[in-house]
Amino acid sequence: MLELRAIRQELTSLRCETRESLPPPIVHPYLEFIIRGILQGFGTVVGATVVVSIFLYILAQIDFIPIVSDWIQMIVKEMQIRH
Repeated sequence: MLELRAIRQELTSLRCETRESLPPPIVHPYLEFIIRGILQGFGTVVGATVVVSIFLYILAQIDFIPIVSDWIQMIVKEMQIRH
């Protein structure tokens, strides 16, 4: 029980030291939120693009299923027309 109290006290002192040793913020906090939001949006778009590309590539490889094959060919033609 004493060890647990000692560990808690040590963690509390480490938290206080960490807070005191942090440098002051370089940019205004609101600017940080704006930049973080922009980067998160960019990452989401890039990730979705990769996932959709892989999904369409896999679908393009499935030509041997008759029902799905026609639907996939329509999707591939539509994507080729748009690009």
